[in-house]
Amino acid sequence: MSIKSLIREALSSHLGSKCAWVSAQSFPGNAVEYTPAIATDDNDQWMNLVAPSDGWFCVSCGMRGRIVDIEVRGRYGTCTPAIGNENGPGRATLPVRSGDAVDIHLYVNALPSDDSFVRFFPTVGSPPN
Repeated sequence: MSIKSLIREALSSHLGSKCAWVSAQSFPGNAVEYTPAIATDDNDQWMNLVAPSDGWFCVSCGMRGRIVDIEVRGRYGTCTPAIGNENGPGRATLPVRSGDAVDIHLYVNALPSDDSFVRFFPTVGSPPN
């Protein structure tokens, strides 16, 4: 058996024993909470954030919300629209890489919208910037 084959076999068995650890590195860590900027008919506020590490931004415009838009310049998040496209919980999730510029647009029909949120969930295995 050649040295190359021995190394390949050793690495293969080592990595095979680490499957659970490797998989766990993409799990979400503890949430980081941001105060949402809320757009109404009178203003058109957007939030502009930078992803502190690899992870997910999750947003909700709560029960009074109608539109949620979350994007990394040119790439959009997965959006769950408001119920019946009227009032109801509009939510979106966007996977991001460390350093991505993220734009978030939450629109509500009426204030206050206390149940709106913007949360970032870092991946367990991602080092911060």
